Amino acid sequence: MDRFTPRTVRATVLPVLAALTLMAHPAAAQPAVRAAGDCGPAWRIVDSPSPGSIGNSLSKVVALSSTDAWAVGAEISAPHDLWTQRTLAIHWDGATWAKVRTPRSFTGGLSGLYAVSRTDVWAVGSKLSGPFESKPLVEHYDGSAWSEIPSPPIELGNLFDAEGTSGSDIWAVGTVRGPVGMLIEHYDGSAWTRVHAPKVDSDYVQLGGVDAITATDAWAAGYFLDRNTGVYRNLVVHFDGRGWQLVETPDVGSQDNQLFDVAAVNAENVWVVGHAMVGNRFRTLAMQHTGGRWVIHHTPSPGSGDTALSGVAAGPRGTMWAVGSFTENGMDRTLTEFYMDAAWNGVHSLNADKGENDLSSVAISPDGDVWAVGASDPHAVGQTLTEHICP
Repeated sequence: MDRFTPRTVRATVLPVLAALTLMAHPAAAQPAVRAAGDCGPAWRIVDSPSPGSIGNSLSKVVALSSTDAWAVGAEISAPHDLWTQRTLAIHWDGATWAKVRTPRSFTGGLSGLYAVSRTDVWAVGSKLSGPFESKPLVEHYDGSAWSEIPSPPIELGNLFDAEGTSGSDIWAVGTVRGPVGMLIEHYDGSAWTRVHAPKVDSDYVQLGGVDAITATDAWAAGYFLDRNTGVYRNLVVHFDGRGWQLVETPDVGSQDNQLFDVAAVNAENVWVVGHAMVGNRFRTLAMQHTGGRWVIHHTPSPGSGDTALSGVAAGPRGTMWAVGSFTENGMDRTLTEFYMDAAWNGVHSLNADKGENDLSSVAISPDGDVWAVGASDPHAVGQTLTEHICP
């Protein structure tokens, strides 16, 4: 989630480490990018670092102001033919994106961000110890450097998102693959602890997005595999100050439904986004919880193939932004949508090349400018992708 507030702004979205799917391939030519400070009413690509020689991707973005933003993800290189994936963090200073060093003693990636202030930024992700082995990863930026912070060493665990109300009230969510369940952790200002999560009878359960309105009102969204039908179902849980409980959530149709992000504006205005299989292709999905019921909103699903919304952010005066991708002629293309006056509408976004282009996260700064991040040509030599708009 991203909520438009000067206090703290965070970003959202793909619930998996996109860099894990990158493969070596000749790089595609990149189009010219706009000047960094040239922000206007249309999306423009801003150059961003791609240090990995095999692949790079950005999973989350956060904007504290128009001159202070962060994005995190992963980079992959192969020095001496040795495949290596490292965490990636880049910072925007109002003029350029620059890589900022993160701990490098392990293989892993970052997928969630929460910023309290310029000197208090948190990132979560995964440490990888094999093709399928992982542990949750938490890192912190104190204004001068990133460092790894101790967190529960949960085998086969991954963290995908983080959000909070202050530096002493932060949530992180993800998945545990053995025994299977959703993963919820909390930071109280001194230590990270695992928190009891509702049980779901499933072979796979994942929370991909989390948002916190107050210390006694937080939401998380994801999906689980229904053992009875073999399809994925939407999953939403809510924290009321005492514990997390399942929230009854509708599915669209009888096929796969997956939620990837959540934006909680207030107790009667909570949004979740993802996709749902309708017929023979995935369509974008956006639902709003109004305090007593869910409302399924119509959202554009362009292209001839699958579409998805991976990230959502709340803006001023009841507006919302959502980002993701749609498939056209077998290639993913960037997708951005804007909500105003009770309707979602598509907004033209750019693609960095003719290959695959995906957006995973969106953030709105207190100054009103909007960032979207992801990856271009992620099935070849993936490059980070950052787009900027000042509506």
